Amino acid sequence: DSLFIDSQDGDDLMKLFNRNAHGYVLGIFNGRYRPDLEDGVLNGSYRVSDVDNAPAGEYIAYRHYAQDLQRVDKEAEMTIELGDGTAEVVTICPVVNGMSVIGLLDKYNSSGAITELTTLKKSTTFTICDGGTVGVWTQDAPQSVEVDGGAVAHDWNEGTGLLTLQVQSGSHQVRIVRGEGTEGGNRDRSVEIRRDRWGELVGPGVDAGGMEPVAGTGSGLRGRAEGEIAAEMMTATRCRHTGARTVTIN
Repeated sequence: DSLFIDSQDGDDLMKLFNRNAHGYVLGIFNGRYRPDLEDGVLNGSYRVSDVDNAPAGEYIAYRHYAQDLQRVDKEAEMTIELGDGTAEVVTICPVVNGMSVIGLLDKYNSSGAITELTTLKKSTTFTICDGGTVGVWTQDAPQSVEVDGGAVAHDWNEGTGLLTLQVQSGSHQVRIVRGEGTEGGNRDRSVEIRRDRWGELVGPGVDAGGMEPVAGTGSGLRGRAEGEIAAEMMTATRCRHTGARTVTIN
């Protein structure tokens, strides 16, 4: 909604979006240049639907500078106030089975650090490509949190649902087991596989250079171990060269 406005002279915020492999990023800017104004504050709003073609559903919207989050649906309006020459960066990630992986909270593009993501009925496993503060929204307190196969200390805020943990520099695999009573615990499990930019199938959830998701379904995999599921999907699932395919395990 900011494509046809003059953000330097008008009273509207400028918004820009981009897509990551497992989420979106929305930049909101007060770019107005009016030296004659004493108060340069601008008020506005934003939605998940500001990201073109974002599918319907629930999302977590995490604001980088404000360091807060909201659980919203696609069309929910969120308000924002920005001072003269300031900005906000919002990471938008879908809620799946009561969990939403935000990424590295100390990076502008938090979800851009997620290179692989596998979501099953009772757990979520993802790979983070750098060190820092990892943030994940969870409906309930997690049963366990592991990094590279070992249990780690973590904090969970009951009021906001934000789970945080620290990881060292380098690539790490994080696994979170859901606590009892997690919303959506009996829903279908979903995993995602992608082709790389050359069209090769490289594994579940691997960043494919910003390619778009393609819906699909699978069957006959109930009760299989995560590794077996991924292996079978890699050999049995075909993906369009232009994007990724999300497989729902019934």
